Amino acid sequence: MNITKSRNSLKNINSQKGFTLAELMVVLVIIGVLVGVFGSGSRGAKDDATFSASQIELSKDFPTYITRYALRNTNCASLVKANLTAYDMRANTQYGLAWTVASTANAVTVTYPTDLAANATDLVSNLTDAGMSATASSVNVVVVYTCG
Repeated sequence: MNITKSRNSLKNINSQKGFTLAELMVVLVIIGVLVGVFGSGSRGAKDDATFSASQIELSKDFPTYITRYALRNTNCASLVKANLTAYDMRANTQYGLAWTVASTANAVTVTYPTDLAANATDLVSNLTDAGMSATASSVNVVVVYTCG
């Protein structure tokens, strides 16, 4: 009788070969919910980080490099983008777009493109709150830095 019982147990083990369709569907639904919850949060965090890095670049990095250039050259009339990138300033914005610079003896104007008009408006709001001269034009932030 033990031999028969043991054969039936082996038969039951061998007859179950995988998961049922219902079990697989439950697992897929759980994975989908987890991806939805955690995936959407990480996108927002990336956007926030890009925005913060742009604000730092406009409020700290550009003024630092422009001041460094002005101290070495007595004014900013000849300042071009290559001068700033030579000081390790990034050639593109945090959004991967090329910024431009125009200069006079006493001022440097940086046009800093973003990905959305709302980002440009929010950046300008934060920069003007900090006492800087900034305007938004579509997706561009235009900042005027005084020189020397």
